[in-house]
Amino acid sequence: MSHNKEDLGSNPVPTSSSGASPEPIASGSSALQSLKAQAPDEEPVLSGEPLERPPFLARLATLMVIIVPQLALAAAIWMIWDTPSLWLNVGMLLGGYVLTVLGVTIGYHRLFTHKSFKASPVVTLVLGILGSMAVEGPILEWVATHRRHHQHTDRPDDPHSPHVHGTTFLSLMRGMAHAHLGWFFSKAPTPEFMQRYVPDLQADRLVSCLSRLFPLWVALGLLIPFGIAFIVTGTWVGAFMGLVWGGLLRVLLVHHVTWSVNSVCHLWGQRPFNTHDESRNNPIFGVPYGNAVNVAVLAGLAKDPEADPDALLRAWIGETYPAPSREAAFALYKASASLVARLFSPEGVDLTDHGRAFRGRQSRDQRERIAGMLAYVQSHGGLTTQEAFEA
Repeated sequence: MSHNKEDLGSNPVPTSSSGASPEPIASGSSALQSLKAQAPDEEPVLSGEPLERPPFLARLATLMVIIVPQLALAAAIWMIWDTPSLWLNVGMLLGGYVLTVLGVTIGYHRLFTHKSFKASPVVTLVLGILGSMAVEGPILEWVATHRRHHQHTDRPDDPHSPHVHGTTFLSLMRGMAHAHLGWFFSKAPTPEFMQRYVPDLQADRLVSCLSRLFPLWVALGLLIPFGIAFIVTGTWVGAFMGLVWGGLLRVLLVHHVTWSVNSVCHLWGQRPFNTHDESRNNPIFGVPYGNAVNVAVLAGLAKDPEADPDALLRAWIGETYPAPSREAAFALYKASASLVARLFSPEGVDLTDHGRAFRGRQSRDQRERIAGMLAYVQSHGGLTTQEAFEA
């Protein structure tokens, strides 16, 4: 039986903001015990109902967030030839799209959800505001839902899986509608849900403040293109079209690209690994989302016990270590041509010399991350690929 490394088990909260153990692991057995604790055989039984139907006003607000950008699209098409400074508006649309998508993918997803890297307060502030301008919900709610999604990917408790209604064509179309936007009207986080999935962010004063001020950041994201267009054109019509193009159309585009990662990328695309979930690589929606073209690759390498160990280790390094630590980790990996061949051999592998070679050339934080990688590798010495996942 294989374990899914994305199943977060009874503790869905990442334990390190860098994505790796901050302290060297003392022994292989203790490291393996830690991995086993994070990937239990069965999903935990949750106390109470973690998700419930949103109240009427919340559903009405969600409906407006979906409908108003569609109306803006109709207005933009109707008035396209009479739009003052059209290229300015197109530029604000594209520029705003790039910035807010990065706010979601780097900020909401990598930083806040998975803690893939550490960020200064200023960077945290900027990413939090840009992600909020995408109008996909407050930080804490988005993160809680996404951690839940990773814990139960394409299983009954996944908040937005397209595979919840069956496998027939009509069932999948119904599931796609649910995964794309239907779940907004049927799944709302409760206080118990938030406490379970984001206690770390609730305790972070800066992130909590950013999350509470979500309406302010949304308004700011709409007012900025409105103001820029008014300054350039000097007319209210020009300002309105700036709001339409740089605000509402930008929101529309970001929304449907993001939602398609939840729906389309779990139905159509390449699925190169044998995993329990249905995540797939779809460049049509992955590339515009910034980093989601390989939705199934890194997760698949980690979850498929038949995946090539060489690719598994390289993917693990690439996913765990942000640059420049990633470069040091890759250099460490390349230092021995026989490293991966010996990794799962009965003899095990001793990386002491490789680790010593990098001392003095990296910062303390980088050395700790590399030490964590070494301990991870050593903990799997003497195991076959299948045994490593069944341990």
